[in-house]
Amino acid sequence: MGRRDRAAALRQARIWAPADAPGETARAAAREGMPGRDGGMNEQATGGMRLAIIADAPGAAVAPAPRRAPNKGPGLPLLALVAAFVIGGCASLPPPSAGEATFDLKGRFSVVEGGRARSGNFFWRQHANGFEAELWGPLGQGRTRLIGKGHALQVMNARGETMASDDAKALMQRELGWAAPLSAFGSWFVGEPAPSWPARTRGDAFEQLGWRVRVTAWAQVGERALPRRLEARHGGLRIVVACREWRLPQG
Repeated sequence: MGRRDRAAALRQARIWAPADAPGETARAAAREGMPGRDGGMNEQATGGMRLAIIADAPGAAVAPAPRRAPNKGPGLPLLALVAAFVIGGCASLPPPSAGEATFDLKGRFSVVEGGRARSGNFFWRQHANGFEAELWGPLGQGRTRLIGKGHALQVMNARGETMASDDAKALMQRELGWAAPLSAFGSWFVGEPAPSWPARTRGDAFEQLGWRVRVTAWAQVGERALPRRLEARHGGLRIVVACREWRLPQG
């Protein structure tokens, strides 16, 4: 096996362990073996959840995994950070309920608008009444934490500043430079329209909230078919999501 093949095998075989608290990005670990060449999927049971590692399709370009900065000490979990900001007097949004998550998803995303492209990594934890998410770029740069409940959104940026607003779209546009209906993404990620708004469905695509969402590749995760890759378009804005690792409740 050549150097490039070994590097690809290591990238494909990465797993992440259960987080100690909601919103905390799970830690990466090495795992022997390599998914099948047909773009298959590996599964592992972790703490009441089932982890599925989605292999990339044959010939697809695989972006190298970002190397994280050395750990200089125990970091605060997301909920502790929220509490710290509340104590500091900043406006904050209460986190979603601490019950079992509907799913965890880790992957990559790209946003293209007006000839400008952005890309990065993400971790998403979906709850019944909201979500927690993290977005970051190469080497963990620009790490941004999000908490969403209904139409409200809280953003904690890389500078440690916290902003909360009932106008999630305006807050996203101001802090991230682009905006999307994140409250619907919990359903869109699994390839379905959000139940709170009307939608028109045709095959693997649907239209909702002025967006056209299309699943371009599927993966079998346990007994469920879940998106491997999807894209969402609204006017000149295009978001592409590559779903790399799913973690679902067992049962």
